[in-house]
Amino acid sequence: MNQSSLKDFFQIAFRSKVKVTLLFLLSFGIPSAFLLFLAIRGIENDQALLEQRLLAEHNRIANSLVAEVENVISSVENDLIRLLDETPDNGGPDRSLSGIRFESSLLVDEVFLIQGDDLVYPGTVLLYSEGDYQPSGQNRFNTQGIENIIAGAERNEFQLKDYNRALELYSLALDSSVATDVKADLRMRLARVYIRKGEMVRAIETFDLVAQRFANNRLPGGLPGGLVARLESVKLTHQLGDSTEAKNRLVDLFQKLLNSSWSLSRTQFRFVRSQIETLAAELAKLTIPDGSDSFHLAETFRERADSLVIRTDYLLAVKAGVLSIVLDSTGLSTERPTIYRRLISVNLDKKTMLVIAIVASNRNDDIAVAGTIINQAELATSVLPDLIDGNELGDNTALMIKSENRSTIYGESLPVESRLTVTATFKEGFPPWRIELYQVDPDFFESLISGQQSFYIYALITVMLAMIFGAIMTTRMMSRELELARMKSDFVSTVSHEFRSPLTSIRQLAEMLGSDRVSSEERRKRYYDVILEQSERLSLLVSNILDLARIDEQRFNLEYEEVDISQLLNTIVVRARKQGGEEGIAIRLNIDDELPPVSVDPDAITHIMTNLIDNAIKYSNESPDVAIGVKADGRELVITVSDKGIGIPKGEIDKVFERFYRVGDEFTRKVKGSGLGLALVRELVQAHSGTIKILSEPKRSSTFTIRLPMSNDKENNRG
Repeated sequence: MNQSSLKDFFQIAFRSKVKVTLLFLLSFGIPSAFLLFLAIRGIENDQALLEQRLLAEHNRIANSLVAEVENVISSVENDLIRLLDETPDNGGPDRSLSGIRFESSLLVDEVFLIQGDDLVYPGTVLLYSEGDYQPSGQNRFNTQGIENIIAGAERNEFQLKDYNRALELYSLALDSSVATDVKADLRMRLARVYIRKGEMVRAIETFDLVAQRFANNRLPGGLPGGLVARLESVKLTHQLGDSTEAKNRLVDLFQKLLNSSWSLSRTQFRFVRSQIETLAAELAKLTIPDGSDSFHLAETFRERADSLVIRTDYLLAVKAGVLSIVLDSTGLSTERPTIYRRLISVNLDKKTMLVIAIVASNRNDDIAVAGTIINQAELATSVLPDLIDGNELGDNTALMIKSENRSTIYGESLPVESRLTVTATFKEGFPPWRIELYQVDPDFFESLISGQQSFYIYALITVMLAMIFGAIMTTRMMSRELELARMKSDFVSTVSHEFRSPLTSIRQLAEMLGSDRVSSEERRKRYYDVILEQSERLSLLVSNILDLARIDEQRFNLEYEEVDISQLLNTIVVRARKQGGEEGIAIRLNIDDELPPVSVDPDAITHIMTNLIDNAIKYSNESPDVAIGVKADGRELVITVSDKGIGIPKGEIDKVFERFYRVGDEFTRKVKGSGLGLALVRELVQAHSGTIKILSEPKRSSTFTIRLPMSNDKENNRG
């Protein structure tokens, strides 16, 4: 095929490809594009509908949560109202009743009552109170005579060291005194003098007497007499070496201190606690005879004291911060309705306190106020999660509750793909928090398999896949058609050339022989040999073409015979040597001895070997050297055809058996051939239920190995 005709061929092929592509687009592409448009519109409409439904659902969840929190607060208010109803007519709080009322309510942190201008906690006893003890400026002693007696006792105790006289004077003042605070003070002075005299037992007895009779009487320093007496008795018992008694007295003192047996200020409590802990540390170093090796209770009391101190400081801070606000907010007046509520948020030490106050007028038209401090931790970690779980949030919905300063009260960190949909606040701003609902967009693959829009997405994907598949198939079909057309064109060109050369030689030699222009008998005989050789070449080419055509049409039949493979191959090799002439071609045949008869189609084996030998000769160097080996390997016949020619590149070994394929080498393009020989060889070998493989080294050698079964089913002759 010349260059001009090849150019025309590709122009026609290109126009055909464009025509088929346009027809595909018109018949399938335009309807697909219309379906694509409808699918996108459907997805957009469904997305808008889903957004509306989601917004409505989030509003329902927010409103439901607000209503449920309001119900919880209302239940607390009802308890407070009942507390006020059960308050005695004199307005005094029933502490035991109020304490029991709220023991089971974890949401209520503390209950308080307003008494006059003061706030009290009826269910809780504080360790201490704000402020310090202020002694009255009045004379502690009722008469001038007692003062003189005490002054004389102090002079004998501290200056004259006359302890007996000091005891007499202190006892005389005690008998003359009436005030209990003075009696407690004089008893403590007596105990001090006993210690100075060395009468430790009597001193301890005196301290115990003060602890029993004057427990809450204030001494001149402001501390209760019973507390100081107990503390001094522990010290004195420890000095006497009675560690067990000292430990028991100290434990009893610590328990009474933590049970708020005495009314103390913050400063007084800290002083007494430090004294107790110092004694506990000293006792812990001793071996207690009662079986314990240390004062192990000290740590337990210390932990309990720390907890109660934190609680007391908290309640005192709440009292200081809430009292004035509650009084101002309630506006105590009988002109108010019988019962009304106040919800108060108080900022205390950068923390918001939630307070519910109930104001009511009792039967005597006195105003009573009861309130609760809400436990925010319980509200955030228990109450709210239970209420939120009851609303069954969807998989793609997230809920957060945030405080006034935007800190998170409830909820976890949100993924990047979330977006805010609804915000809401609680009724009357109580708690002063904000509810936020978010939509967490699902990932792409999850959205494909869920929701109403999945139908449109599936349809869209189907249309797109169909378009892509159609385009690929069209392209492949056109490419295959073009490749087939090119192969057929190359085949026609090659076969025409293959036919033209021998036919030209046969015609020229026949004309010369027919016109008696060949005078020499030797030349005439050589011309006859050439005519025979070229005719056999034509016969092989025609036979290859016809055999492949019959194989394609499944009309090729194998006629199996029991043949002597050695004799058959010898005949084929002799014919090949004769056709090769004396031009340096070497064909060596190596056959194992005593090969059994083989069941094959002789004509098919002749075709196979002739093509392999012909290829070995054509693709060898100037002096072809072909080696043929035949042997038996078990139940298989192994035939090898080796040459020392140009070889085959590794990437093209599997392609040489394709029809019309020829190795793209400069040398091979000069060799005459149709590209059908090896294709026919493979078809015939497979028809014999055999295999063929190639082992080749480029520019060195190639070896074709054929394995055929030694026997075949003669009843099934179709290949």
